Amino acid sequence: MTEEESPQSAGERIFREESGRIVATLIRVFGDFDLAEEAMQDAFAVALERWPREGIPVNPGAWITTTARRKAIDRLRRDQTLARKQAEIEADAALAALAGERERPMTDVQDDRLRLITGGVDATHTRRPDDTGDRAGLPRSGGDDGPAPGAGEAQDPRRRHPV
Repeated sequence: MTEEESPQSAGERIFREESGRIVATLIRVFGDFDLAEEAMQDAFAVALERWPREGIPVNPGAWITTTARRKAIDRLRRDQTLARKQAEIEADAALAALAGERERPMTDVQDDRLRLITGGVDATHTRRPDDTGDRAGLPRSGGDDGPAPGAGEAQDPRRRHPV
């Protein structure tokens, strides 16, 4: 590396000189050609981002190899976590199916609430068939079997209530 070499040109030179060795090392360690190539490319991307700020390391090939190895390990960990979480979700779904549960959309919950508010009142406060109770369907106290107050009064819709 010369004194005038920019991080960009150093990265290109190191890629030409070291990429074969780096990929071979990663394939030997991980046994996966695609993973090795992707990790190496990610390491070179990190190098092009960091080297202008931090400077080119003393042994750039080793730096790229170490960074690529760490990138590959991170990818394997993410893949394992994803597989574990997918298995947990599938197990939960299988248990829910066995229990007969199903997810209900929010509109069902809102409809149930509305039905409880409007329909529930009508179902519990019906009038008795013989019409001897008050509007709540309960017998009036005092034993008076006459009509409910105001039951026989016809209201003229044009009549105004006093203010």
